[in-house]
Amino acid sequence: MLALQFRVGTTPYAIPAKCIVEVLPLCRLRELAHVPPEVIGLLAFRGSLVPVVDVNRLLGAQLGQIRSSTRIIVVSIADADRPRQMALLADSVTDLIRSNATQSGVALEGAKYLGEHLVDHDELPQLILPEEILPAQLRELFAADSTGQESA
Repeated sequence: MLALQFRVGTTPYAIPAKCIVEVLPLCRLRELAHVPPEVIGLLAFRGSLVPVVDVNRLLGAQLGQIRSSTRIIVVSIADADRPRQMALLADSVTDLIRSNATQSGVALEGAKYLGEHLVDHDELPQLILPEEILPAQLRELFAADSTGQESA
């Protein structure tokens, strides 16, 4: 498996490369009101508005210092009968790693987005599963397409 590694504080995580659409430099986002604090805004991306989730906040950390290695990772997630996109703001996005072995760690009911660990790497990066990040009520909020019509 090929994965893009990033860090929350000093802890390594990774996103499977097969989910990644594009990695972008940090850019201005449209802020949103009345959403959970980890949803930090909307990104205009290829004619669509894509929700952006701050991985630091999602994992309970404070927003880190913005660095030259902070990136917006646009990912494709399966949602009902069609794929949709969302984005993750992550720090220290610097390494593309290959892993041949994964193993489950602790399964947390409230954090289904935390996947297996890449056990053939010293720091045991944990996979983030993008399709599990947005709860159902947020998926419904972002279900309208760019014309403002409800998606089928």
